[in-house]
Amino acid sequence: MKRVDKTYVLIIISQVMTAVAGSVILPFYILFIQQSSKNYSIFIYLYAFFSFASAATFIIGSKFVTSNKLNNILLLSNITAGISLLLVPFARNLYQVILIQASLGISLAFLKIIEKVLVGRIKDKTSKSEVAFIGSYHSWVSLIGAVMMVLTGVFLNIFSLIFLFYVCGAIFIIAGIIGKIIEI
Repeated sequence: MKRVDKTYVLIIISQVMTAVAGSVILPFYILFIQQSSKNYSIFIYLYAFFSFASAATFIIGSKFVTSNKLNNILLLSNITAGISLLLVPFARNLYQVILIQASLGISLAFLKIIEKVLVGRIKDKTSKSEVAFIGSYHSWVSLIGAVMMVLTGVFLNIFSLIFLFYVCGAIFIIAGIIGKIIEI
């Protein structure tokens, strides 16, 4: 297998893992935030806090994403998102929820930045047009993600919701380890 092919496959695996974990847990996480907030005003503020943390990270954090730190930031961001999800079942007050929101906002923003950089770099090493390459990449991520989400429906009938947070947190961490071994 050529280096580009191996790297492409590893990025798809890593991104599918994070996309599936994020998509599967999102509705339950939103319910968790809503239940933690007691009213819709606080719910909106908590959700906005996540968005503000992400926006600040896109502006400030993009300065830290350099070629020699890419894999390390990918690993750290996935581990941070994973640990944040692992802590959700233990959050007992609003301040803990705010910290989880900030942590997820920051780590997921870094993951989006890095994904775009990696996809761009791999595209430069292929003969596909930019549109064809990006379309192929997102098609594979979406297709595999959809299949995994259907399988998750079966999984949710067997295990508890708290267990789901643990599994999704672990998936983020494993995706970070896979992302760390990407050589690009």
